[in-house]
Amino acid sequence: MKILLINDYVIEFGGAEKIVFDTKELLEEKGHIVKIFGSNKKENIISFFSRWFSLKYYFITKNLIEKFRPDMVHCHNFSRVISPSPLLAAKKCEVPVIVTLHDFHMVCPKTWMIYRDKKPCKYGFGWKCLISNCYAQKMGIINFPYHWLKWLKVWLHRRILKRYVDYFVCPSKILTYWAKKNLKTDNISYISNFVDIKINKNQKINKGSNQFLFVGRLSKEKGVDILLKAIKLSKEKFPDIEVKIIGDGPERENLENLTKKLNLQDNIKFLGKIPNEKLSKHYQESLAVIMPSIWMENCPIVALEAIAYGLPVIASNIGGIPDLINHSKNGYLFETGNYKETAKYIKKLYNNPELSIKLGEYGFRKLKKEFNKKNFYAKLMEIYQ
Repeated sequence: MKILLINDYVIEFGGAEKIVFDTKELLEEKGHIVKIFGSNKKENIISFFSRWFSLKYYFITKNLIEKFRPDMVHCHNFSRVISPSPLLAAKKCEVPVIVTLHDFHMVCPKTWMIYRDKKPCKYGFGWKCLISNCYAQKMGIINFPYHWLKWLKVWLHRRILKRYVDYFVCPSKILTYWAKKNLKTDNISYISNFVDIKINKNQKINKGSNQFLFVGRLSKEKGVDILLKAIKLSKEKFPDIEVKIIGDGPERENLENLTKKLNLQDNIKFLGKIPNEKLSKHYQESLAVIMPSIWMENCPIVALEAIAYGLPVIASNIGGIPDLINHSKNGYLFETGNYKETAKYIKKLYNNPELSIKLGEYGFRKLKKEFNKKNFYAKLMEIYQ
């Protein structure tokens, strides 16, 4: 089978891109012929206009399909650069189209899908989005025109999706529910993301008794400020507690300033971006990964990576995270934004490598059973066929 994978980016950028490249590798392992098409440039001022609908990407995709002659076009992200125009090109060439939804963008124009009090939205896409002041990356009256334009773009893209997509894939149960309800279609299946991490069993690493880990983009929706406040509380009882923060982003300077304000310079280590192949050591030395997200996460790769390395996860009880984390079995779920509850579970694991290992072993068994590439491939092939 020939498959054309389409994504905004053909460069490593985030979790969606990792899934696209891992899917390509998996399909090629199984003997399929795969191409990836997308942009090698990140979103910019020019792409603000092209992402609505791009004739350029329509004709490029159409020519590629006519030359490659795929049996299937599987589109991932498209709303930041290339637009949904490749979907129309695929239909023009009479090739079936599948779309994987990697976030809540088609259900919520602001993507986060939470109110200002950080409670999940009850409605999804609709006219209320135009007048609501839901929580988002850009807040305030000055950003209303921006959000209105974004609403119009999502409205247009939704109409295109409903008409030109044969089937949808959602990596979390909550997004599957909302997509069915909001896009008004039953042609949707839940297929969780997967990870395929090969751990070097000869690598001798001692699990630290006081170290925790955060991995991800340093942006508002990731809730790292909640983590810092939780560590401030934990430090009162455990002065030598340590958190390594791996990643970069627009909030790094603000978070470093908050670290100084809370007098946590000796406890918080900002390591910046680290290549994937060097993450292993930090995962295996930590007691747990902490994910204090305040937005509707879909199926975060970081959580799957942590589970694959045998770590428990302390995370917000929001979005698709509960699909991956069973409370008190392979980690702990806390109320979104509640740093006191976060601190409670951090204290529980502090200086307790035995509990960390026990929770991690349960998680690893869960991952092998539910979130493996064999299951992913089998479910994907059902849809393709």
